[in-house]
Amino acid sequence: MRNLLILFMLCGLIGLTGCATPPSSSAEEETESPIISSIRKLLPESPQQRRRKLMERLANPDADQRREGVLMLGEKEPSQWDVTPRILSIMAQGDPNPQVRATAVSVLGQLDRPEEMIATLTATARDDSPEVRRETLRALADQDNPKISAILLERLQKDHESSLRSEAARQLARFPQNDVINALIAALADEEFSVTYEARHSLATITGEDFGYDPGAWRGYIKTRSPVMP
Repeated sequence: MRNLLILFMLCGLIGLTGCATPPSSSAEEETESPIISSIRKLLPESPQQRRRKLMERLANPDADQRREGVLMLGEKEPSQWDVTPRILSIMAQGDPNPQVRATAVSVLGQLDRPEEMIATLTATARDDSPEVRRETLRALADQDNPKISAILLERLQKDHESSLRSEAARQLARFPQNDVINALIAALADEEFSVTYEARHSLATITGEDFGYDPGAWRGYIKTRSPVMP
C-alpha cells in the first residue's frame, strides 16, 4: 500500500509528462522500479556527480543509505532545488522505514518552503509511527502558519502518545483562537498530568489569567470575555 501511495503521488508530481516511462537512457533505468525512475526524472540533470550519489542512496534497499540520501537533500545546493520538497514529501509519506520518514520530515522542516510543506506535515502528523509524528511536531514548532493550529488540535485530541499530546498543547499557546481555547480547557481533563500542565500554561499564555486545572472556572471566565477570534 505504501508503494502504491508513492507511485500515485509521483504521477501527480510529474504532471504533464504523465506516468508513462519514456525510453530509458541506460539499462539500469530500464530495470529499476517505476518509483525510483520517477524520482530520477525529478532530479536536476546537473551536477551529475551529486545526482548520481543521491540516486545511489535513495534507491538503496538499505534504510540507512536511504536516510543518508534524504540528508543529502538538505545540503546547501540540493536544498535550493525546486523539486527537493516534492522528493522529501514522497520519502516522508512513502518510505517503509519510519526512521527514513522521520528524517525526511526533519529535513523538509528546515527548508524555507512553508506553503509547500503544510500538506505533507498534515499527513505525517497522522503517521503510524510515533517517531514520525514527533518529528512532525518539531517541524511545526519552527513554522508560522495559521493552518498549523488544525494539525496541533488533532494531535492534542487524538494522539495515543501523551508526550505528543502535551507537545501539541504547549505549541497551541501561539494561537489565540476560540477553538484552541476550548480544546485546551477540555485537555485539562486528560489522564496524563504532562498534558494538563501544558494545557493550563497555554491557557494562561493566551488569556493572561490562571484558573489552575479547573475546567469549570476556565469556562466561566471565557463566557465573560469577548470572543478571542471570530
